[in-house]
Amino acid sequence: MLRRPRSSFAAVLIAAVLVSGAAVALGVGPATVGQPAERLDVPSRTLVTSDSAWLGIKTYGAVDAVQGFDHQLVLASCRRRVSTSCRNYDGSVPTTAYQEVVNHGAGYTTLVQAAGYDDSDTDFVSDVQRTIEATRSLGYERVVWVTLRANVSYDSTGHVGYAEVYEHNNAAIVEMLATGLYPELVVADWATYAHDRHEWFAPDGIHLTNVGSKRVAQSIVQTYWKK
Repeated sequence: MLRRPRSSFAAVLIAAVLVSGAAVALGVGPATVGQPAERLDVPSRTLVTSDSAWLGIKTYGAVDAVQGFDHQLVLASCRRRVSTSCRNYDGSVPTTAYQEVVNHGAGYTTLVQAAGYDDSDTDFVSDVQRTIEATRSLGYERVVWVTLRANVSYDSTGHVGYAEVYEHNNAAIVEMLATGLYPELVVADWATYAHDRHEWFAPDGIHLTNVGSKRVAQSIVQTYWKK
């Protein structure tokens, strides 16, 4: 996404830090619904996990547009959060987002978790908890959880994930943040930011177009971290 200091995805990510306790624990100013936290410093190393929703960053050659911070992109179609991923058209089954965290091990400070369109809402809270536990054991400082765009027509394999499920999961992550039990958690409100950006998406409302992939790639650091 192009650099627009206050209207970009960065501003949305900042405003999504709703609990002052979480903001203080992360070393930034207090945050409330009306008063967003200050931007956080650029992390030294970030792992970005996603399913096919952000796979367009690779498909359309936008990988080089992800700049400004040390990162590893782990993007794969059919990837699920924790439960066994679904099977791709070529028969492959990708590792889960959780397993990618475990496999990559220590050495990262931040996880950006954008997978979930092929998941249900049944185990959402436990999936988040398990992921955060893994990052804590590996020394991560932050977990940036990306909300799911819900004004969509997409149904995942086996009708596990769809619009209503995404709405439930988005509400659940905000509730988890509000408990104050996860001081490293930051909610990146992609669902709100991308709600009316129809030109960024294929007809299903989830998969990125060429334009959308470049906007997402350029936004990841610009909208969240200080440069």
